[in-house]
Parts: sequence; structure tokens; C-alpha cells
Amino acid sequence: LITHCSEMGHTDVVVATGTSGKDGNKTGDALANITIDPTKQTKIAIEVKFASTYQKGESQNITAGNIRPNRDTVYSQILEAQAVQNGSLGIFVIDENLNPFDGPGIQYLPDIRGFIVKVNVLNGDYDNLCMCYEVARQIAISGRPEEGVDMALLQFLVNDLCSLLGRQKYIKDQGAKIIKSIKTNQS
Repeated sequence: LITHCSEMGHTDVVVATGTSGKDGNKTGDALANITIDPTKQTKIAIEVKFASTYQKGESQNITAGNIRPNRDTVYSQILEAQAVQNGSLGIFVIDENLNPFDGPGIQYLPDIRGFIVKVNVLNGDYDNLCMCYEVARQIAISGRPEEGVDMALLQFLVNDLCSLLGRQKYIKDQGAKIIKSIKTNQS
């Protein structure tokens, strides 16, 4: 993300963070500080979770002792990170192979001002994160509340961007296979 911001010419400062909660859980894995003008800044809290046990938040698991539900959901993690880091938005990053949520590679959750982003760590594919960051960055900079925003249209545009990016990646991968085949045949 730091490299992406640099390549885009942003002066955003992305720093690794982390506060330890009472249970030892680290909260707020990264924080993007965005300077809008010399007197105004905004922040995006970023949670990176490469575990396979996270639920979106619609249902909850019960602990072994049936004392209380386990509240570690995507929703709770985004809300916690936003509160701890004072972020105007939150991004929850998961590896698509470890935690295969249904749906597109980028999902917007308007009710909590957050995103779920799927990356592929093994392949070094962070395109969804970069694209999501750009959308989240613009929302954060605008400071616009969700009232009056057509959420269905926003989700459609995000899905369309994911689809376009997927086609671009497919073409790039096929081109790499062709080049490799040519080099192999020349040897």
C-alpha cells in the first residue's frame, strides 16, 4: 500500500499500528493518514486478518463455555479499528485462499463505512487492495455522509472495477504464459 501511494503520487502516510486489547488481540494493523489540506486530515483504519475463522457479522459463534458469543466478526473488527484509530472508514483485508468469503473481491459495507478486500498473498496480487484504497480514499477525502449516495450504484461500480481488473489480470497472465512458451521453444 505504501508503494501504491508513492506510485500514485499521494502524500498519504501509511504506518503499521497495533494496540493490544485486554485479550492480547492486536487491533488496527495499519493506518493511512491522508492530508486534505494543511489544516485538515482524514484517516482510514486497515485490518489485515489472514485467519480462516472470520464471519461477516450476520451470525455469531458461541464460546466453548456458552458464556458469550464470540464477537470477532468482520463488522466488529472494522468498527473496533475505526474507533481505536479514529478512522473515518475501515478496510478489512483477507487472503482469498484462507478465508473465501462469497462475493466479489471488494465489498462495500455502507452500514459501517467499511470494505472487505480479498488479496492473494501467495501470488503477490494486491490489486484489489490498491483499487479499494483509491475508492475509500476518495470517500474519506470528500467527507460525504452516506445519505443521498446510491449504494446499489456504488456497489455496481466497485463490482464492475473488480471484473475489469480480473480481465486485465487474465490477459496479463496469458501474455506471460505465451512469452514463457516462446522462450522455452527458442531454447
